[in-house]
Amino acid sequence: VKLGLLPAVVGTVSTTMYSQKQNEELLQDYFHGVSFVHRYDNGMNLKRAFRNCLVPTVLFVTVLGSLIFRLRYQAGSLAAGLKLLAELGGTALCVAMLVHTCRSRSSLLWPVFFTLCMTASDLGAAITGEWTWKALSEPEFDFERLATYMEVDVRSSGKRYSDSGRVYFIAGTRVDQDAASCFVNERTYCVAPIVRGAGNSSQGFFSSGIDCCDCPVTTWRCGVWEDPFAASGLRQVNNADLAFYRLSAGKGAVGDAPS
Repeated sequence: VKLGLLPAVVGTVSTTMYSQKQNEELLQDYFHGVSFVHRYDNGMNLKRAFRNCLVPTVLFVTVLGSLIFRLRYQAGSLAAGLKLLAELGGTALCVAMLVHTCRSRSSLLWPVFFTLCMTASDLGAAITGEWTWKALSEPEFDFERLATYMEVDVRSSGKRYSDSGRVYFIAGTRVDQDAASCFVNERTYCVAPIVRGAGNSSQGFFSSGIDCCDCPVTTWRCGVWEDPFAASGLRQVNNADLAFYRLSAGKGAVGDAPS
Protein backbone atom coordinates (compact mmCIF):
# COMPACT_ATOMS: atom_id res chain seq x y z
CA VAL A 1 0.00 0.00 0.00
CA LYS A 2 2.79 2.43 0.82
CA LEU A 3 4.56 1.74 -2.47
CA GLY A 4 1.33 2.24 -4.35
CA LEU A 5 0.75 5.62 -2.78
CA LEU A 6 4.24 6.95 -3.50
CA PRO A 7 3.74 7.89 -7.19
CA ALA A 8 0.56 9.72 -6.35
CA VAL A 9 2.27 11.73 -3.62
CA VAL A 10 5.23 12.56 -5.87
CA GLY A 11 2.89 13.52 -8.67
CA THR A 12 0.92 15.82 -6.38
CA VAL A 13 4.05 17.52 -5.11
CA SER A 14 5.46 18.04 -8.59
CA THR A 15 2.16 19.43 -9.85
CA THR A 16 1.97 21.84 -6.93
CA MET A 17 5.52 23.06 -7.50
CA TYR A 18 4.84 23.65 -11.21
CA SER A 19 1.71 25.65 -10.47
CA GLN A 20 3.55 27.83 -7.98
CA LYS A 21 6.27 28.52 -10.54
CA GLN A 22 3.64 29.54 -13.07
CA ASN A 23 2.08 31.90 -10.56
CA GLU A 24 5.43 33.52 -9.85
CA GLU A 25 6.04 34.06 -13.56
CA LEU A 26 2.60 35.56 -14.01
CA LEU A 27 3.13 37.94 -11.09
CA GLN A 28 6.57 38.85 -12.41
CA ASP A 29 5.15 39.61 -15.85
CA TYR A 30 2.40 41.72 -14.28
CA PHE A 31 4.75 43.85 -12.19
CA HIS A 32 7.17 44.23 -15.09
CA GLY A 33 4.27 45.53 -17.18
CA VAL A 34 3.55 48.46 -14.85
CA SER A 35 7.00 49.20 -13.53
CA PHE A 36 9.45 51.83 -14.72
CA VAL A 37 12.19 49.27 -15.52
CA HIS A 38 11.19 46.52 -17.91
CA ARG A 39 13.04 43.24 -17.94
CA TYR A 40 13.92 43.64 -21.62
CA ASP A 41 15.31 47.20 -21.25
CA ASN A 42 19.08 46.97 -21.21
CA GLY A 43 20.54 50.33 -20.16
CA MET A 44 20.18 53.70 -21.87
CA ASN A 45 18.68 53.67 -25.37
CA LEU A 46 20.38 56.53 -27.23
CA LYS A 47 17.87 56.49 -30.07
CA ARG A 48 14.97 56.93 -27.67
CA ALA A 49 16.85 59.58 -25.71
CA PHE A 50 17.53 61.59 -28.88
CA ARG A 51 13.93 61.30 -30.07
CA ASN A 52 12.48 62.23 -26.69
CA CYS A 53 14.69 65.32 -26.49
CA LEU A 54 14.33 66.42 -30.12
CA VAL A 55 10.54 66.65 -30.18
CA PRO A 56 10.31 68.83 -27.02
CA THR A 57 12.98 71.08 -28.53
CA VAL A 58 10.91 71.50 -31.69
CA LEU A 59 7.88 72.34 -29.54
CA PHE A 60 9.87 74.92 -27.57
CA VAL A 61 11.16 76.63 -30.72
CA THR A 62 7.71 76.65 -32.35
CA VAL A 63 5.90 78.11 -29.34
CA LEU A 64 8.63 80.64 -28.65
CA GLY A 65 8.74 81.72 -32.29
CA SER A 66 4.98 82.24 -32.41
CA LEU A 67 5.24 84.57 -29.40
CA ILE A 68 8.23 86.79 -30.20
CA PHE A 69 8.55 87.11 -33.99
CA ARG A 70 6.98 89.59 -36.39
CA LEU A 71 4.19 87.15 -37.25
CA ARG A 72 2.52 87.93 -33.92
CA TYR A 73 2.73 91.66 -34.58
CA GLN A 74 1.32 91.47 -38.09
CA ALA A 75 -1.08 88.52 -37.73
CA GLY A 76 -1.80 87.82 -34.07
CA SER A 77 -4.55 85.28 -34.75
CA LEU A 78 -2.31 83.25 -37.04
CA ALA A 79 0.48 83.20 -34.46
CA ALA A 80 -1.96 82.13 -31.75
CA GLY A 81 -3.26 79.36 -34.01
CA LEU A 82 0.26 78.12 -34.69
CA LYS A 83 0.99 78.02 -30.96
CA LEU A 84 -2.25 76.14 -30.24
CA LEU A 85 -1.59 73.66 -33.05
CA ALA A 86 1.90 72.92 -31.72
CA GLU A 87 0.54 72.38 -28.19
CA LEU A 88 -2.27 70.11 -29.40
CA GLY A 89 0.19 68.10 -31.47
CA GLY A 90 2.48 67.69 -28.48
CA THR A 91 -0.41 66.60 -26.28
CA ALA A 92 -1.51 64.04 -28.86
CA LEU A 93 2.00 62.59 -29.04
CA CYS A 94 2.15 62.24 -25.23
CA VAL A 95 -1.22 60.50 -25.08
CA ALA A 96 -0.38 58.19 -27.99
CA MET A 97 2.91 57.15 -26.41
CA LEU A 98 1.28 56.44 -23.06
CA VAL A 99 -1.53 54.41 -24.63
CA HIS A 100 0.92 52.38 -26.73
CA THR A 101 3.07 51.70 -23.68
CA CYS A 102 0.15 50.53 -21.57
CA ARG A 103 -1.13 48.23 -24.33
CA SER A 104 2.28 46.66 -24.94
CA ARG A 105 3.01 46.53 -21.21
CA SER A 106 6.39 48.15 -21.81
CA SER A 107 8.40 50.39 -19.54
CA LEU A 108 6.81 53.69 -18.48
CA LEU A 109 10.20 55.36 -18.16
CA TRP A 110 10.34 56.92 -21.63
CA PRO A 111 6.68 58.02 -21.89
CA VAL A 112 6.87 59.75 -18.51
CA PHE A 113 10.21 61.35 -19.42
CA PHE A 114 8.80 62.50 -22.77
CA THR A 115 5.66 63.98 -21.17
CA LEU A 116 7.69 65.87 -18.58
CA CYS A 117 10.01 67.27 -21.27
CA MET A 118 7.06 68.37 -23.41
CA THR A 119 5.39 70.09 -20.46
CA ALA A 120 8.59 71.86 -19.42
CA SER A 121 9.24 72.97 -23.01
CA ASP A 122 5.75 74.41 -23.44
CA LEU A 123 5.76 76.28 -20.13
CA GLY A 124 9.31 77.52 -20.61
CA ALA A 125 8.59 78.78 -24.11
CA ALA A 126 5.36 80.50 -22.99
CA ILE A 127 7.00 82.31 -20.06
CA THR A 128 10.12 83.29 -22.01
CA GLY A 129 8.10 84.34 -25.05
CA GLU A 130 5.71 86.61 -23.18
CA TRP A 131 8.54 88.34 -21.33
CA THR A 132 10.55 88.81 -24.52
CA TRP A 133 7.49 90.13 -26.37
CA LYS A 134 6.65 92.75 -23.75
CA ALA A 135 10.21 93.81 -23.01
CA LEU A 136 11.86 93.65 -26.44
CA SER A 137 9.87 92.58 -29.49
CA GLU A 138 6.71 94.69 -29.25
CA PRO A 139 8.51 97.99 -28.45
CA GLU A 140 10.93 97.34 -31.33
CA PHE A 141 8.12 96.68 -33.81
CA ASP A 142 6.25 99.76 -32.58
CA PHE A 143 9.36 101.86 -33.03
CA GLU A 144 9.94 100.65 -36.60
CA ARG A 145 6.57 102.08 -37.63
CA LEU A 146 7.52 105.59 -36.52
CA ALA A 147 8.90 108.22 -38.90
CA THR A 148 12.35 109.80 -39.15
CA TYR A 149 12.73 113.59 -39.29
CA MET A 150 15.81 115.52 -40.37
CA GLU A 151 16.93 119.09 -39.56
CA VAL A 152 14.37 119.62 -36.82
CA ASP A 153 14.28 123.00 -35.09
CA VAL A 154 13.39 122.62 -31.41
CA ARG A 155 11.73 126.03 -31.45
CA SER A 156 8.91 124.57 -33.54
CA SER A 157 5.99 122.80 -31.91
CA GLY A 158 6.68 119.23 -30.83
CA LYS A 159 3.15 118.22 -31.84
CA ARG A 160 4.21 118.46 -35.49
CA TYR A 161 6.41 115.42 -34.89
CA SER A 162 3.95 113.27 -32.96
CA ASP A 163 4.63 110.29 -35.25
CA SER A 164 8.42 110.58 -35.03
CA GLY A 165 10.76 107.80 -33.97
CA ARG A 166 14.15 109.23 -34.88
CA VAL A 167 14.83 112.97 -34.85
CA TYR A 168 17.94 114.75 -36.14
CA PHE A 169 18.21 118.33 -34.90
CA ILE A 170 19.84 121.27 -36.61
CA ALA A 171 23.30 122.47 -35.58
CA GLY A 172 23.54 124.30 -32.29
CA THR A 173 21.00 122.11 -30.49
CA ARG A 174 21.95 120.99 -26.99
CA VAL A 175 20.56 119.65 -23.71
CA ASP A 176 19.95 122.36 -21.10
CA GLN A 177 21.31 120.50 -18.08
CA ASP A 178 20.83 123.54 -15.82
CA ALA A 179 17.06 123.25 -16.31
CA ALA A 180 16.95 119.50 -15.61
CA SER A 181 14.40 118.06 -13.19
CA CYS A 182 13.75 114.66 -11.63
CA PHE A 183 11.26 112.36 -9.96
CA VAL A 184 12.02 109.44 -7.65
CA ASN A 185 9.84 106.34 -7.49
CA GLU A 186 12.23 103.54 -6.48
CA ARG A 187 14.26 104.67 -9.49
CA THR A 188 15.25 108.21 -10.48
CA TYR A 189 13.60 109.57 -13.64
CA CYS A 190 15.56 112.45 -15.16
CA VAL A 191 14.35 115.04 -17.70
CA ALA A 192 16.03 118.06 -19.29
CA PRO A 193 14.76 120.31 -22.11
CA ILE A 194 16.48 120.28 -25.51
CA VAL A 195 17.26 123.83 -26.59
CA ARG A 196 19.07 125.68 -29.35
CA GLY A 197 21.72 128.22 -28.56
CA ALA A 198 22.21 129.78 -25.15
CA GLY A 199 18.60 130.40 -24.25
CA ASN A 200 15.88 128.06 -23.11
CA SER A 201 14.04 128.06 -26.41
CA SER A 202 12.18 124.75 -26.26
CA GLN A 203 9.50 123.16 -24.17
CA GLY A 204 8.52 120.52 -26.73
CA PHE A 205 11.60 118.30 -26.82
CA PHE A 206 13.22 116.67 -23.80
CA SER A 207 16.15 114.44 -23.07
CA SER A 208 15.33 111.69 -20.59
CA GLY A 209 16.92 108.82 -18.72
CA ILE A 210 16.66 106.59 -15.67
CA ASP A 211 19.15 106.63 -12.79
CA CYS A 212 21.48 108.96 -14.68
CA CYS A 213 21.17 112.01 -12.42
CA ASP A 214 20.84 112.74 -8.75
CA CYS A 215 17.74 114.34 -7.26
CA PRO A 216 17.74 117.32 -6.87
CA VAL A 217 19.71 117.47 -10.10
CA THR A 218 23.30 118.58 -9.66
CA THR A 219 24.92 116.10 -12.08
CA TRP A 220 23.61 114.92 -15.46
CA ARG A 221 24.79 111.64 -17.00
CA CYS A 222 21.92 110.76 -19.36
CA GLY A 223 22.53 109.66 -22.93
CA VAL A 224 25.71 110.86 -24.64
CA TRP A 225 26.04 113.76 -22.23
CA GLU A 226 29.82 113.98 -22.76
CA ASP A 227 29.51 114.47 -26.55
CA PRO A 228 28.98 118.18 -27.40
CA PHE A 229 28.21 117.30 -31.02
CA ALA A 230 25.31 114.92 -30.29
CA ALA A 231 22.26 116.24 -32.19
CA SER A 232 19.77 113.39 -32.54
CA GLY A 233 17.41 111.38 -30.40
CA LEU A 234 15.05 108.41 -30.25
CA ARG A 235 11.46 108.63 -29.12
CA GLN A 236 10.50 107.30 -25.70
CA VAL A 237 7.86 104.61 -26.35
CA ASN A 238 7.61 103.00 -22.91
CA ASN A 239 4.30 104.30 -21.59
CA ALA A 240 5.03 103.18 -18.02
CA ASP A 241 8.22 105.25 -17.89
CA LEU A 242 6.60 108.12 -19.79
CA ALA A 243 4.20 108.79 -16.92
CA PHE A 244 7.12 109.31 -14.53
CA TYR A 245 8.92 111.56 -17.02
CA ARG A 246 5.85 113.77 -17.09
CA LEU A 247 5.98 114.00 -13.32
CA SER A 248 9.68 114.84 -13.55
CA ALA A 249 9.00 117.73 -15.91
CA GLY A 250 5.99 118.91 -13.93
CA LYS A 251 3.96 119.40 -17.10
CA GLY A 252 2.26 117.46 -19.87
CA ALA A 253 4.80 118.38 -22.53
CA VAL A 254 6.83 115.24 -22.10
CA GLY A 255 5.40 112.59 -24.37
CA ASP A 256 3.97 115.10 -26.83
CA ALA A 257 7.34 115.06 -28.59
CA PRO A 258 10.37 112.83 -28.84
CA SER A 259 12.49 112.51 -25.74
